[in-house]
Amino acid sequence: MLIEGGRQDEALLEMREIKSGLQRNISCMRRLLFDLRPSILDDAGLVPALENYLDRMDSENGIRGILYVEEGMPRPQPQVEVTLYRFAQEILTNVKKHACAEEVTVQLKKVRNRVEMRIRDDGVGFDLERGLEAGSVGEHFGIKSLMERVELVGGEMAIYTAPGAGTEVLIQVPDDLS
Repeated sequence: MLIEGGRQDEALLEMREIKSGLQRNISCMRRLLFDLRPSILDDAGLVPALENYLDRMDSENGIRGILYVEEGMPRPQPQVEVTLYRFAQEILTNVKKHACAEEVTVQLKKVRNRVEMRIRDDGVGFDLERGLEAGSVGEHFGIKSLMERVELVGGEMAIYTAPGAGTEVLIQVPDDLS
């Protein structure tokens, strides 16, 4: 319409804005697709995938990430790696959105026939009872949903938090999900 109205300069400006918006959307879609199943997870495993995720948290959100892996821990089965990565993604997304944290640590270790992942942040914490209430599940944390998914794979989850005290999430899943 702008071109038909003889307003080529405005049309050019509009086209540039559209192009810029499309480029931002393409970037967002690429990141989303990468996050769904990063190739590094399949190629190198859970530890490098988590290192990559924590590095991005630092560069994009200013939250320092530290990964501790038990010495000699064997690489988990692919299904276990994907499952733990998805759980870590959800927890770390909550840290970014709600915790106001400066630092987050992720610990991985093998405990008998289970893989344990512990994620701790130094953020503001929250009232766990309120977070577990039905009304706040969709609004903020999705804690019940995450707990249910952990249980569905035969795992266990515990949350330790209080307002002003940071949050720690402990997840244990079987080392064989087949």
